[in-house]
Amino acid sequence: MTSAELKALLPTLHDQEFAGLGQEALLAYVQIYAALYNMVSTNALDEEYGRREIYARKLDGLFDALCHCYATQTQFAKRAEMLYAMFYIVHGTTIGGDPKREERCFELADSLLNDWMSEDGLPSERLSGNARHQPDAAFHSLLKCLAIYLYPCP
Repeated sequence: MTSAELKALLPTLHDQEFAGLGQEALLAYVQIYAALYNMVSTNALDEEYGRREIYARKLDGLFDALCHCYATQTQFAKRAEMLYAMFYIVHGTTIGGDPKREERCFELADSLLNDWMSEDGLPSERLSGNARHQPDAAFHSLLKCLAIYLYPCP
């Protein structure tokens, strides 16, 4: 994508609302807005691509939308993916850690890990193929969450 193509998309991105979007769209927008925020803030490109505050507000809205979506989600794999996206907003951008959001992520990670380790059995949708020998995306998302949970950035 060229700079001109990106600049042409910015008005649409600046007006994007997240209410009613599904999980996949929310996860995609996290990557888009985090990349834009990091690009603008680390390279001082506010004049060219819009103020970093615009992208920070969008990421705030995405965090809230993901929390809402997470609360209604019952599938382990989808919750793990959403939690990783929430951790990414808090730790994967140069916005700086919000203690309340970070604490919320840690609470959800603790709960997710407890669900994974529960003695009630492992729901079949969490593992694919040969159970523990071929972990799926849910397991990978869980591991990414655990890495942040156990080794948080300052």
